[in-house]
Amino acid sequence: MSKDVSIPGSGFHRGPALRMKDALESARKATGALNAAYWIVEKVTGYDRSGIMLRGQTVLPASQSGLLYTLLARIEAGEPLQYVLGTWGFRGLDIHCDRRALIPRPETEQVVDVALEELSKIPGDDLLVADLGTGSGAIALAIAVEGGSKVDGRVLKVVATDISRDALELAAENLEYTVGNRPEIAGMVIFRQGSWYDALDRGDRGRLSMIVSNPPYLSRSQWVSLDPIVLEYEPKVALVGGEDGLECLRVLIGGAIQWLSENGCMVLEIDPLQEEAVVEMAVKVGFGRVLILDDLCGRPRVCVAERHSL
Repeated sequence: MSKDVSIPGSGFHRGPALRMKDALESARKATGALNAAYWIVEKVTGYDRSGIMLRGQTVLPASQSGLLYTLLARIEAGEPLQYVLGTWGFRGLDIHCDRRALIPRPETEQVVDVALEELSKIPGDDLLVADLGTGSGAIALAIAVEGGSKVDGRVLKVVATDISRDALELAAENLEYTVGNRPEIAGMVIFRQGSWYDALDRGDRGRLSMIVSNPPYLSRSQWVSLDPIVLEYEPKVALVGGEDGLECLRVLIGGAIQWLSENGCMVLEIDPLQEEAVVEMAVKVGFGRVLILDDLCGRPRVCVAERHSL
């Protein structure tokens, strides 16, 4: 008879190999959501949802049962589902996720929407985009993949920067994986390490078609009130923008004009409470047109600042 072996502190127990439907139910209980349960079982077994449903009575190999228990123990310990899965969807891309960078979020997908729309309006044969503070590389890769249809075949290059070497290593992994599936973007994205504009080539001053960024914009007081799943796992340096949350935005907005081309623009993700402060900063440094767009929940979320109205 098989002997159950507990995973210390996990609340889960290793035992006889599970049937597929038992694995799904265990995952559902651990995550509290059926969709998440399917994602975990898909990762463990390699079957898609229909394959899992058709194999409800199939007994999982011991190796797969063991992996399932390990993943569920991580969920119970409070680790974000995205890190447990190791990948997360972002605008149709599979982005590798771990503690080196923030988890890609729906608000940031909207930033890409806005960026692509603004890029389509900018004249010129070549388009040069700087994604500052790229993290996992999600914004840069989405712009590269989707930009071809939005910029009418013009040459598009994306320079993605981050101060964190760990984040850039993750972004490079995501680029390699994405190029494997979308070889047409090979050579379109390059990475540079450094703090904001310091990471850029000085020869690109006045040449950038667009600056796009999802910078750290939480205040210290907002940080300490976050859900523990964020506090304990996601990198603080990618979330907190100084005492008032505006520290990084001041640098980005303050330096943008000298880097943008005459018809260039800046697209920033911001905290809804920062709308007035961000508009004031952008107008003060000389942007000709500044607007704030709401996210899907109706909250001010994306700042678009154009050097000149196009």
